[in-house]
Amino acid sequence: AEYWSVCMPAFSPDLVNREENSGS
Repeated sequence: AEYWSVCMPAFSPDLVNREENSGS
């Protein structure tokens, strides 16, 4: 999952999961 940080550092799977958990 290195490409994730290269493609979109602000949209990493770790951040998405954290935001969804906090937002939801």
